[in-house]
Amino acid sequence: RLGAARLGTGCSASFVSPQGLVLTNHHCVRSCIAQLSGPGRDLLGRGFTARRPAQELKCAGFDVQQLVSIQDVTSKVTEATSGKDGKALAEALRSVKSGLEGPCSPDAKNRCELVSLYGGGRYHLYTYKRYTDVRLAWAPEFSMAAFGGYADNFNFPRFGLDAALLRVWEDGKPAPTPQALPWARTSLADGDPAFVAGHPGGTERQVTLAELRFQRDVVLPETTIRLAELRGLLFGYRDAHPAERERLAAELRSVENGLKALSGRQQALGDPAFFSKLEIEESALRMRIEKNPKVAAKTGNAWAEVSSALLTYRTFRDEHQLFGNAQAFPGTLFSYARHLLRAAVERDKPDGLRLPGYTEAARPALVARLSSDAKIHVDLEVLKLGQGLRRMRETLGAGHPLVQRVLGKEDPEALAARLVKKSELLDPKKRVALLEGGMAAIARSNDPLLALAAEVEVESRALTERYRTEVETPITAASTRIAEARFAVDGTDSYPDATFTLRLSYGHVKGWTEPGAKDAVPSITTFGGARAISTNVAPYALPATWKRNASRIVGATPFNVSPTHDIIGGNSGSPLLNKDGEVAGLVFDGNLHSLGGRYGYDAARN
Repeated sequence: RLGAARLGTGCSASFVSPQGLVLTNHHCVRSCIAQLSGPGRDLLGRGFTARRPAQELKCAGFDVQQLVSIQDVTSKVTEATSGKDGKALAEALRSVKSGLEGPCSPDAKNRCELVSLYGGGRYHLYTYKRYTDVRLAWAPEFSMAAFGGYADNFNFPRFGLDAALLRVWEDGKPAPTPQALPWARTSLADGDPAFVAGHPGGTERQVTLAELRFQRDVVLPETTIRLAELRGLLFGYRDAHPAERERLAAELRSVENGLKALSGRQQALGDPAFFSKLEIEESALRMRIEKNPKVAAKTGNAWAEVSSALLTYRTFRDEHQLFGNAQAFPGTLFSYARHLLRAAVERDKPDGLRLPGYTEAARPALVARLSSDAKIHVDLEVLKLGQGLRRMRETLGAGHPLVQRVLGKEDPEALAARLVKKSELLDPKKRVALLEGGMAAIARSNDPLLALAAEVEVESRALTERYRTEVETPITAASTRIAEARFAVDGTDSYPDATFTLRLSYGHVKGWTEPGAKDAVPSITTFGGARAISTNVAPYALPATWKRNASRIVGATPFNVSPTHDIIGGNSGSPLLNKDGEVAGLVFDGNLHSLGGRYGYDAARN
């Protein structure tokens, strides 16, 4: 447990030296590498190696978190929320969450998180030690970390070196990490047992069929279209600005990864056999509950309540996504503006009544984000904001009151250019001054993005509150009753849905057989295999360092491996451990079938 870690950016990692070295994926630190790159220093294209700690480069806004304790606080949450529903339940949950998280986060060195397990059937308080001085120690060339590109993503055989080393520092020197995991001295072989200690981001295996249908029919198609539009926008910009190819490579990779992941989920939920299995499982659970009158009475109409809440959400989802979740205003600068405005408003409220993300426990992370000196590319900010504003108008219609208020008679792209280019939020020092100055400083500011955030804030908050009261809270309450009923009839026979908290997954090295195929996919690839399929054209072009050193590497040396672990997004960067608990590799991807793991695990193909 102490050798595993997670990044605040949403990935897993591990401590691999007593002097603070942290192993994770290249794609998990790509934003840092891009920030550190610049004219004459192409760290993405050429890679980076610090020969000694003093040469390591700080990753602005990054943190590494180490789980130090878990406390069961179910009784405290249950006591605070008992007998409440609707808005009262939402406020009670928010209050108890703030009360539990706040006292154990007196400064930026700790992070506490209230975690809901089994749909609210259990609540645990996780406490993390937080390292905020994080520096890049080593990264390979982007072409090798992303070898095979979009075509090979979520596929196997693979030949990628998606790895990087960070180092955590304390008090101006490398932090001592005596709990670091040891390195394996021999390679894994086909059939070997292996373990993964990481932080799966989220699964939906214990949600209702109504929620899965909503994902399949509404959320996944809409999100796929939005990402496809963004991909097209980035491709168009790259083609018009060839010099920007390297700068856009990482962002394009991220968007394409999301697109492929969504397509895999859609494929799983669209498979009649797969969905039929889920229907049978839910039906069987409901029958087991009905056989116990006492449990059935307590469960009530929970499934119908979930369905009703989702029907309600359909009536205002577009507005909530565009304004409550700010999809109409994509980009970094508007997010800064909204954070500053909300931080000022929330500061004078009791901690338990503040919006999530603005409590005292969350303040160190907010300060770190707003004070980051990571470079913001104005041209891309304009492009993204313009697309978001145009999409807002196309979705809601030009006559919608909120669209009229934001756009008036202005062209979306022209408004985006004016807002971004006149904003002072590009300067981290001015952002920090606005944060510290509170509402008085914001009232004095003439920043156009702050003005836009203020213009839509009342409606955005109202939509967020409506979602929380009419959708999220009823579903949470109903899901909690379903979870309690599941406990009553099944106990803890199944593990809870993933919550980006630490899990130990077990499996072994093994290939799989595609339907209709004669031969199984091999479980291990080699360095020689990478050379055999390489070309001089991206995404199958080996970097110059690999070509120069080809004779020094035995071709049969194992490179990438396919194990059977039940893991999901968020596990990226997790250490892959052999039977002796030694680091034999790290997770960086799964096959297409693993994407269906969000909804159910298929041991034969995942």
